[in-house]
Amino acid sequence: MQTGSPTTKKEQPARHRLDPLLRPRSVALVGASARPESSGLALVQMSRVDGYKGRVLPVNPRYREIEGLTCCPSLEQLPAPTEHVVLSLGADQIETGLAQSIRHGAKAVTIFNSCQLEGDSEPRLQDRLRSMAKEAGVVICGPNTMGFYNRSIGLRVAGFPSPSGLRAGGIVFIAQSGSAFASLAHNDRRLGFSLVVSSGMEITSTAADYVEWAIGRPETRVIGLFLEQVREPEKFVRVLAEAGRRGLPVVALKVGRTTRSAAMALSHTGALAGSDTGFAAMCRRYDVILVDDLDELSTMLLCLDQRHAFGPGALASIHDSGGEREMVVDMAERLGVEFAEISEATKAKIAAELDPGLEAENPLDAWGTARYFVDRYTRAFGALLADPAVSTGVFFSDVREDYWYSAGVAEATRRVAARAAKPVCIATNYSKTFNHTLAASLAAEGIPVLEGTRESLLAIKRAFAWRDGRKKRKEEIAPAPAGTIERWRKRIASGEDISERDGLNMLGDFGLQVPKMMEARSLEEALAAAAVIGYPIVLKT
Repeated sequence: MQTGSPTTKKEQPARHRLDPLLRPRSVALVGASARPESSGLALVQMSRVDGYKGRVLPVNPRYREIEGLTCCPSLEQLPAPTEHVVLSLGADQIETGLAQSIRHGAKAVTIFNSCQLEGDSEPRLQDRLRSMAKEAGVVICGPNTMGFYNRSIGLRVAGFPSPSGLRAGGIVFIAQSGSAFASLAHNDRRLGFSLVVSSGMEITSTAADYVEWAIGRPETRVIGLFLEQVREPEKFVRVLAEAGRRGLPVVALKVGRTTRSAAMALSHTGALAGSDTGFAAMCRRYDVILVDDLDELSTMLLCLDQRHAFGPGALASIHDSGGEREMVVDMAERLGVEFAEISEATKAKIAAELDPGLEAENPLDAWGTARYFVDRYTRAFGALLADPAVSTGVFFSDVREDYWYSAGVAEATRRVAARAAKPVCIATNYSKTFNHTLAASLAAEGIPVLEGTRESLLAIKRAFAWRDGRKKRKEEIAPAPAGTIERWRKRIASGEDISERDGLNMLGDFGLQVPKMMEARSLEEALAAAAVIGYPIVLKT
């Protein structure tokens, strides 16, 4: 991870168009305030809470100093041009504020306000701001944004107070919902972020732009998205393809997927939600992991923010409860999660660590007595994980705070993870287990604690599916044979009807998988065709 000042050349081999926004060398805070419990005061305090080393310049004619920083009356009176200007102003002041920022020479602006003016004329304020910014080459976060946190340089641009202690990690989270942004960034200390963005109305900088920026950052391990709409579909597809080429998983929670919620998205943000079928197809094509709620999203991000990638093989799990092990096996079968078939040699190593009556197998129930249990867990779990058929190892245990046994489970898992070149997790079977401090500590050491049987297994299943999909994508589709493109161009240009069979034949000519098919004009021909194709078959009339 890179931390500290964004001004060193080592950290900035190349400047991206969003760098002045997300990695500014200096920030001017227009609307800063010393008034207690105000957004203006939070703006100043949050800018430095994570250790930002760049220049922070409060701007407000009412104050000479705020939080120990010299306060300037206006942008024009700042001692030097500022890369990024934050406008914490009312809607009726935003247009003037943006114009002043452009004259000042700012390259980036953040706008918290929703920019809705009563009695506004055409073009609307948002459209005027977009035109001004594009003409000046200025990038904007917002309007209607909660801001962003760039943990890699210690900068928070935020108009509301938020908890300190945001852990640095490999997760980039881009949310078109301010509430979703706050839910993940402010509550779950297991999650380690390099960047969290509330993108707002995206009048110049869209989700695709933020993804593109994140792909180029060395600290990025996984990208999470909360989307109401995709504003630049073609660019969005390009950056997803690039993420896939670089081996970066993308996890998406798309709302507005039903008719009713799509109408809500339109009234809430003016966002056109688009086709759910089309979005799902795009996710399949580019191996985007599609989730259904914030719990699934956070678990998936946590699962993928690890030092080691999910390699070939299946799941190995160790348990300290026979009954809960059975519950895990039942759930795994319903979800389609496979357990690795471990070798006899592995079983022999495990058997040496078990109390009488316990069987060496996967999933493994390893609890017998407390005697030397940490050492025995370490050796048994380590043997499981080392088996060639195993991709990842999970210790299912309801770990909780201030309990010597849970501390022992954590210690055994640490030892195993330290020696392994595979992902290692702890998973609870009860999602409300009180383990916040322990889970945060383990996450900081690279060991995720996943909460709940279903959420944990679902995350593992999706991680395996992403791994397998990526492997499949590497098998390039062979170029179409010579003359194929020209032949089909002539056929389409001829104006002749193209049947369903013709269409499938065309796809097959270009290397796509299509079902075997034959035409039949009678029952006898249909039976003969079925015998050639092989059962089961689908009959279309």
